[in-house]
Amino acid sequence: MVAARPQGDMFLGETYLQIALGGETPPLSVMLANFPFLLRTLPFAKKKARHYLQKALNGFIALDAPSFAARCHYLLGLLEKAAKQSSQARTSFQEARDIAASVAASNIVADADKALAELPA
Repeated sequence: MVAARPQGDMFLGETYLQIALGGETPPLSVMLANFPFLLRTLPFAKKKARHYLQKALNGFIALDAPSFAARCHYLLGLLEKAAKQSSQARTSFQEARDIAASVAASNIVADADKALAELPA
C-alpha cells in the first residue's frame, strides 16, 4: 500500500513524458475531440513529467526500491535528452545504470547503455 503513491507518480510521469516527447500523431478526429485537454496539457507536459518523476524517485529512494529508482533516473534522462541537456542526461543515465547494475536489472542497464551511446561526446 505504501508503494502505491510513488508508483502512481511514476505512471503519471511516464504518461506526461510520452506526451512531451511526442511520437505518432493521432488522427485529426481524435485530436479535435481532445482539443481542450491538449490545449491544457501540451504546454506543461515536460514540467509535469519532471515533477512526477522526481516525486516518484524520492519516494522509491525512501522505500529502498532501487530498480524503480533506476527506472525514474532513466526516464528523467530521456526528458533531459529531449531538452538537449546532454550533461544532465548523461548523469541521469549513468545513475540509472549504476543503480540497475547493483540489483541486476539488466533491461535498465541495456537501455541506459544505449541512451549513453546516443548522447553527443
